[in-house]
Amino acid sequence: GRWGHPPRTNGLVGWFAVPKENQYKRAITVAYNGQPLLSKYHPYPFGAKDDVAVLVPKSDLTTATLLYVAAMLNRSAWRYSYGRKCFREKLKYFRIPVPVRGGNRAINENAIEAIVSGLPHWDYLETKT
Repeated sequence: GRWGHPPRTNGLVGWFAVPKENQYKRAITVAYNGQPLLSKYHPYPFGAKDDVAVLVPKSDLTTATLLYVAAMLNRSAWRYSYGRKCFREKLKYFRIPVPVRGGNRAINENAIEAIVSGLPHWDYLETKT
């Protein structure tokens, strides 16, 4: 890196020919090892190793909502410090508070966008996804 720090790679290990059935796009990766619960949003096609979870939305969510989910996971990464490993069974029961609206308790993506749009780099990310 420019100042002696390693370059930021967003978790990329390299470029590989990943079969289509093992590719994801607009999904979140969550680290099981290294820095457990470290979460990254990937708007581009990617493949993942077996030591990360890939969170694929069950419905079409906005970029803002996906970034919000990743940020909320990252806020809780401290729970897995000091050698406490994160794994699929723990992650399955992880709860994230999300703003909802109406009697059907649908995700309030307008409220989430209002929160996320104030984050650094939002303008750049919004144009890329």
